[in-house]
Amino acid sequence: MNHDYLASTSKDDRKVVAGILLALLSGLSYSSEAIAAKLLYARGLPPLTVLTWRFLLAALIFTLWACRQNAFLVKPSQRRLLALLGLFQAVTVLFLFYAFMYIPAGLAVFLFYLYPTLLTLIEVLFLGIQPNKKRILALMFTLVGLLVIAGPVVNNISWPGFACALAAAIGNAVFLLLSGHSLDELPVTTVSAGTTLSAAAALVLAAIATRTPLSFALDGSTISLLLFLVLVPSVLALTCLLAAIARLGPGRTAIVATTEPFFTVLLGFLILGEHLRLHELIGGIIIIFAVLIERSGN
Repeated sequence: MNHDYLASTSKDDRKVVAGILLALLSGLSYSSEAIAAKLLYARGLPPLTVLTWRFLLAALIFTLWACRQNAFLVKPSQRRLLALLGLFQAVTVLFLFYAFMYIPAGLAVFLFYLYPTLLTLIEVLFLGIQPNKKRILALMFTLVGLLVIAGPVVNNISWPGFACALAAAIGNAVFLLLSGHSLDELPVTTVSAGTTLSAAAALVLAAIATRTPLSFALDGSTISLLLFLVLVPSVLALTCLLAAIARLGPGRTAIVATTEPFFTVLLGFLILGEHLRLHELIGGIIIIFAVLIERSGN
C-alpha cells in the first residue's frame, strides 16, 4: 500500500478526532452558561444585561487577540459576512431567552437542538449536499436522545415559546453554515472577533430599544461569575466551536455539539445540586452513541 496514502489517511483521521474533541469541549463549555447565568439572574441581573456584557467583554478579548495576530484586515464582503454572523448569533440567544419565558426549559432545549436536523435540511435543499447513511442515523439518535432528555414536558405547548425556540434553532443552523463559509477565507481569531463585535452591537441596540439597564451592583461574586461567563461559555466555547467547524464542517460539528444539553444537566447536578433523572441520563447516553456513529462515519 502506498505510504503517502497511509500518511494522508492518518492525517485526515487525526483531523477528524481533533475536530470531535474540540466540538465536545465546546459543548461542555457552552453547557456551563446555564449554570453561571442562573447564578447571575439570582443576583437580580436582567438576562439582556448579562448577555450584553457577556458579548461586549468577549468581543474585547477577541479583538485584542486578532489585533495581536494582525488578523483584522478583511475585505468589505468579508466584513458583511462577519456582521451577518454576529446578527444571527444575537438573534439566536435572544429568541432562546424569550423561549424560556414561555415554555419549560426541557421543551425549549429539545426544540433548539433541532438545529442539526435543520442544518442538514438546509444543506440538502439549498446547497445540494447529500448526507450519508451514518449521518442520517446519527441525527435520528440525537433526536431520540433529546426527546428522552426533554421528558414529558414536550406535551406543554405554548405557541409563542414554540416559535421563539424554533427561530433560535433556525438562527443557530444558519450561524453554523455561515461560520463554515467564513472559515474558508478567514482565521478563527478574525471570525471570533467579528462575530462577537457584531453580536455585542446588536445586543446593545436591543437593550436601548427595550430600556434595559446595563448597570449593576459591582461585587466580587458577580464580577467573578460574569468573567467566568465571558471566558468559558463565550471565548473558549466559540473558539473551540469554530475550530471544530474548520475541521469537521458545520453538519458534523452540530451533531457532536448536541452533547451540550446532557452536559448542562450533569453540571446542574454536580454544581447546583439539581436532580439527575434517569431519563436525562439515558438521553445523554443515546446522544453520545450518536456521536460515536458520526465518528465511525469518517
